Amino acid sequence: MSEETKANQEPENTVESQEPEAKVPANDTQKSSIFGALTTQFERTREQETYSLSEYLDKCKEDSSMYDNWAKRLLKAIGEPEVIDTSTCDDDRLRRIHGGKTIARYPAFKDFFGAEDTIQDIVEHLQSAARGEATRKKIMYLLGPVGGGKSSIGDRLKEKMEENPIYVLRAKKDGQISPTFESPLNLFTGSDLKAQATEAYGIPKSAMIAKTASPWVSERLAEQDGNFEEAFDVVKLYPSQAHKRGIAKVDPSDEQNQDTSHLLGDKDVDKLGDGLPSSHPDVYEYKGALSVANQGIMEFVEMFKAPLKTLNPLLEATESQTYPTASGHFPFDGLIFAHSNESEWDKFSKDPTNEAFLDRIHIIKAPYTLSYGYEASIYEKVHNESQARENPIAPKTFDTLGLYSVMTRIPADHSNPDMEDLYTKALVLNGEEPDVAKPIEAIALQKKIKQEDPRVGMHGGTVRFGIESLSATFNNRAMEGEIAADPILLIDTLKKRIDQDDRLTPDEKAYRKDIADFLLEKHREYAKNVISKAEMNINDTYCQNMFDKYIAKANAYIDGTPFRDSTTGHVMSKEDLNEDLKRFERAGRISNGDLFRAEVTRFVDKQEKKVGANKVKWDSHPGMAEAIEQFVRSNMGNMQELGQYDTLVSDEQQQKVDNIHEKLADQGYTETMARRLRALAQGGPAL
Repeated sequence: MSEETKANQEPENTVESQEPEAKVPANDTQKSSIFGALTTQFERTREQETYSLSEYLDKCKEDSSMYDNWAKRLLKAIGEPEVIDTSTCDDDRLRRIHGGKTIARYPAFKDFFGAEDTIQDIVEHLQSAARGEATRKKIMYLLGPVGGGKSSIGDRLKEKMEENPIYVLRAKKDGQISPTFESPLNLFTGSDLKAQATEAYGIPKSAMIAKTASPWVSERLAEQDGNFEEAFDVVKLYPSQAHKRGIAKVDPSDEQNQDTSHLLGDKDVDKLGDGLPSSHPDVYEYKGALSVANQGIMEFVEMFKAPLKTLNPLLEATESQTYPTASGHFPFDGLIFAHSNESEWDKFSKDPTNEAFLDRIHIIKAPYTLSYGYEASIYEKVHNESQARENPIAPKTFDTLGLYSVMTRIPADHSNPDMEDLYTKALVLNGEEPDVAKPIEAIALQKKIKQEDPRVGMHGGTVRFGIESLSATFNNRAMEGEIAADPILLIDTLKKRIDQDDRLTPDEKAYRKDIADFLLEKHREYAKNVISKAEMNINDTYCQNMFDKYIAKANAYIDGTPFRDSTTGHVMSKEDLNEDLKRFERAGRISNGDLFRAEVTRFVDKQEKKVGANKVKWDSHPGMAEAIEQFVRSNMGNMQELGQYDTLVSDEQQQKVDNIHEKLADQGYTETMARRLRALAQGGPAL
């Protein structure tokens, strides 16, 4: 296709074809299911089965999940992935986005669009930890730009940690559950004891981390003269964020974070008044994150905003798997998951005095996605989860916002930007093959973009800015009674918000507004195409016949076989076929006929394998659909200009306008949106 044709054809929207589900009243079965889920959720907050110490150990022989560590439990909750070899899959776009790599998509993160590499790195960290390797002792540190989804990943990991139970020591005498959620396996502290447990119950040594008994365990044993069976039983519990059981979150903005109490806890002054010595384990208040998160997960938000001295307990927790209290050392076995932005990491990592800490960190990068289709899916997901989902939103709104965000993230010369080149790169990074980028160059161009800037995806327009801009778009015309979003209102909103963003330099503001203006012109071309199609009332059967005949002729031309025209009976040679195909391609504004024929016939061949005897629809391939529409237009004459204001047109023109608006309404446009789109298509200001 020519550049002009491609400009008139905005990229295929893979997001907005999804129709919102119709709301239906909940039936008795649905209600029963919902209340059943609520009951299950409540039951998980309470204590489950209780075992004697002997019963627990016997069960370990039969069921390895009884001693699964935090990593194994988290992997089970994340689920088995769908593994896709993009070098051989039918989805050419997916192959180009991922460069032919094999990717894995995990059920727990199916809505984290474009984050496949980050999620895979997290899973590999967990897999290593599940095997008891050194990774188990490292802080998993997510490094990424502002609003890149780091906290959302943390939230999902904490949510998944709640799905599988832990087994915790409980004192028989008073029924107190270990305040640090200690595993029964912490009773095996010496190498000889661990070897015996492995031989007798099949428990691997890596599941028994304690080197010495904790103060709480020692105190309960002393009360029962060292009789383990009399001192303890074992209770099955589910980790819970709400009940601060096995899951903790540390926020450096809390005032308490000025010392180590947020990690270690502190003495309970009230208990000191009960006559207990200050070193007694029952005097301690086990509210520190390392106590709460034992056998689970601790999330440390913006970790390096906290004073370094307050982080020191993490070194011991990772290196020796213990942490200190006034009563003594307690064992810790859990995932420490931290994250911050690049600026904080750069400052911390460049300080040579932090060498010991740096050695305990496993960095996983979490960049913004560079696929505008994935970015659009993020915005659609957030929109559908909000109250705004009830308000009208026009086609291409999510894609336009996705394009804006991605174009701000691609390396470019701000002093002399080539917007068309930037736009082409955005298409390529979305797995498309624009006419100006030959198929064999698409993956190479991806690599070149990333080589130009190793930090690509770590800067540019934030997801948060995009989400807030979409929200603000619904308010753009609220004073006039319209609460809706379309690309025209969106671009106007983007420009206003860019002007108001004090974090941007004047040059950056000008550059981003240029991107917004460029996308408005792209949408103008799209609007012309949409209005034209609505006006023409293209005959579906006529277009299907044209499509089928072109594919048959193109296949014959590529194979070098004669072609008999079923209408005329004329047998066409390869030269005849070439000339006939060229006539269509010229009218359809196809610039490289040979390339286009090969690409379209390959597409149809793949589609036929999927649909079987059913015909491949004429509009299923965007490029071919556009070419057919251009061909039809070239034989119908130019679109008749319609007045912008309905009061200035004749009755005949008004009827034509009404018909166009009716067709646009079927596509999701409101009457006001349709007027804006028509005004844009006719070259005037749309607002």
